[in-house]
Amino acid sequence: MREKNLVENTIAEILYFLNQGHFGAAEIAAERLHEQIVEICELSRKKKRKQREDRLWRK
Repeated sequence: MREKNLVENTIAEILYFLNQGHFGAAEIAAERLHEQIVEICELSRKKKRKQREDRLWRK
């Protein structure tokens, strides 16, 4: 859940910066959003890999 809040907050931050005309700040926030999404994907892959390994060891 923590990751979801971070992503939602970052999206809100990007929208705020865009609405205020702070395009450089919005770009930096968008880069941070990308990093957060990549991190979430990596965590998901690790979890799936571990679940697969656990199922194989149970057989």
